[in-house]
Amino acid sequence: MENAFEHSLEHMAKNGRIVIRFDWSETEVRIFVEDNGNRLTDETLQHIGEALATSDEQMETTGMVNIHRRLKITFGDPFGLYVSRGELGGLQVIICFPRKRGGELV
Repeated sequence: MENAFEHSLEHMAKNGRIVIRFDWSETEVRIFVEDNGNRLTDETLQHIGEALATSDEQMETTGMVNIHRRLKITFGDPFGLYVSRGELGGLQVIICFPRKRGGELV
């Protein structure tokens, strides 16, 4: 949510929106965070996706990349962060993690 405000909505005079929703199944939980910011370019979206996909430990990281790496280390594939352009036109981030770990609810 902080990234949505800082990088997308901070410069909007009015009508900025952040939508958070949750979805879960027997095996996983997904948290969707989406904004209607108008500053997201295709190049920026591609750069964010590439930063999440890289495994270069020497690369400078952002908070999102750190969270993604921690989820991957803790839970493995296919868990982590996924980014796309959302229905509101801004960035949508999906945080995905298992619902259960070792038989216990996470």
